[in-house]
Amino acid sequence: MKKTKKPSPRANETRRQRRAAASLIERRKCSNPKRRAMLEASPAEWLRHYLHAAFPLPFGDVHLRMIEAAARAVETGSGMACAAPRGTGKSTVLWGVALWALLSGRCRFPVVAGWAHAAARRMLKKWISTLAENARIQADYPEATAPFEESTHANRLKHTAWADNGEATGADVQTGGGTVVLPSGLGALGAVSISGNTRGLSVGLPDGSTARPDVLFLDDPQSKEVAESPKLARAAVEKIEGDLFSVAGPDSRLSIMVACTVASSGDVAEHFLSHPDFEGVRVGQVVRWPDGWEADTSPTRALWDEWNKARVAGVS
Repeated sequence: MKKTKKPSPRANETRRQRRAAASLIERRKCSNPKRRAMLEASPAEWLRHYLHAAFPLPFGDVHLRMIEAAARAVETGSGMACAAPRGTGKSTVLWGVALWALLSGRCRFPVVAGWAHAAARRMLKKWISTLAENARIQADYPEATAPFEESTHANRLKHTAWADNGEATGADVQTGGGTVVLPSGLGALGAVSISGNTRGLSVGLPDGSTARPDVLFLDDPQSKEVAESPKLARAAVEKIEGDLFSVAGPDSRLSIMVACTVASSGDVAEHFLSHPDFEGVRVGQVVRWPDGWEADTSPTRALWDEWNKARVAGVS
């Protein structure tokens, strides 16, 4: 039987040095500080520039009002509740605003909480891929993205270090906990489900300290079943206010914004829209009906009825 030749000590050392070198991350400076500062002052413009793939078209009024409400909650601490029709991109807007808020330094740990666990996983993956692959963000926020450009795997990230001083970057991906930790204690992003266990939600930072959420975005916090049942709606509100509203800890302030759709009278959405601690913003789906809409001979009404027949046939 042929014996396998053992690697020499010198070969082992060479491989060790190569692995160590591969985990060293070069620090880079922002390529355009003036552009970065200008865009940070306008969340909608920031989203359109840095997250152009997610927002390729100009924003409509509904998107601008959602962005404004979310940014106001972040910057002033005001409780905001914004109701908008389904299909208007509420989840994507909250995903983008959370990234803007963190990278611009307006908060340290924004969390988006939605009804479905699968939606939270998708949001987390989108943040990770953005940090790892988005060239525009990498150009102007290299201090946040550099380790993720090297790897997005938790074990590999834990062994990354800055090339200039050898200190650990602190970047991490905690898929189970639904968090992404930025390097050098810059903060973290969180995506969780409302039905999950969010008590004690926190992340460890490189200096040994612990960060807890300081901004909470509620993304459509109810299902159709919950919206149609007063009992289930009350239980959902109790879960949200009992668990999620305390994620910042007993002595810290939590900024909250709710993006929702009213489905039934007295549902979870209406609870927050009418809550005394929240400013309610309602964006209607129909701004104005066409002239002559009420007339039986209205050609616009005839087109609407024709489209509605096709719509009903398609969903039945």
